[in-house]
Amino acid sequence: DGEKVSTGDPCAHCTCLDGVVRCEPVSCPPVACKDPVQQPGQCCPRCEQCEHESRTFNDGQIFIPHSNPCLRCHCQAGNVSCDRMDQNCPPVRCSHPANLVGQCCPS
Repeated sequence: DGEKVSTGDPCAHCTCLDGVVRCEPVSCPPVACKDPVQQPGQCCPRCEQCEHESRTFNDGQIFIPHSNPCLRCHCQAGNVSCDRMDQNCPPVRCSHPANLVGQCCPS
């Protein structure tokens, strides 16, 4: 009782209760992209691309945005998440460091 039962339908969660198989539809999370893709054998559509600063990135792609070279961003399932990289900059050895265009760390 309460055991999962496989029906071959990826869009249904089925369990056995008192000898009766009961199925409920899978609820899909909302997608964050305008063109979600539904893969064969999967119930829920997913995003295979992200848009950031008017540029398109593939799922799993890591990129540095033009607007901030101190960010390292990752496209995952239609969402972009970014981490700061400037805390990894080496110490500067001069009295008037400068940030060059397109570079994160001052030199």
